[in-house]
Amino acid sequence: MASDASVRFFDAQFQRQVREGGLRLNPLDASPAAIQHLSQAAQAAALALRWCLFAAGELQRHFAGREILPGAKEDFPAPAGRVKRFATVVARKLASPPSGETAVM
Repeated sequence: MASDASVRFFDAQFQRQVREGGLRLNPLDASPAAIQHLSQAAQAAALALRWCLFAAGELQRHFAGREILPGAKEDFPAPAGRVKRFATVVARKLASPPSGETAVM
């Protein structure tokens, strides 16, 4: 991510968009190969493509307080001896306890 402010904005968006019991996924970690691939795809389609790439483990930290379910990490060969790395994070927003009760974990 470009700055701490953009991380906070991203985190706030994710938190609002995930309903109780809901899931949110993001599969792509930051890597030179991923950045090159996305840039080439944008040029080929003549698009002003925007993307959001994460350092390894960064996305999991944005879901503190959520139930992290089993995900996946996969590496794929890319041009020039590079590697495209995909990490799937599955996080469930826990249901709020009824008024007057506390959640037990």
